[in-house]
Amino acid sequence: MPTDKEIKKEFKEKASKEPDKYYATSVLKKEGFSRKKCSKCGTYYWSVTNDNVCGNPACSGGFRFIGNTPAKKKLDYIGVWNEFSSLFKKWGYTPI
Repeated sequence: MPTDKEIKKEFKEKASKEPDKYYATSVLKKEGFSRKKCSKCGTYYWSVTNDNVCGNPACSGGFRFIGNTPAKKKLDYIGVWNEFSSLFKKWGYTPI
């Protein structure tokens, strides 16, 4: 019996040959996306940019947010809990 990874690899190859059969490609095209092939790993992907590499960190030069966090607040574990707690309190829940 093939493993999950083997099944995924087989499907990926099959779908790459006939993307219109397996994906809503007409919707992607209508929204301005175009299908591209990564110049580093050869994986097909959809994008609205002029990049020539997929979003995989190994191809795009690593995780771009490291050292440039998108978070607005620097929180520790307790700070994160307090933020969630206050949010859910607004929605009528009681934190336990």
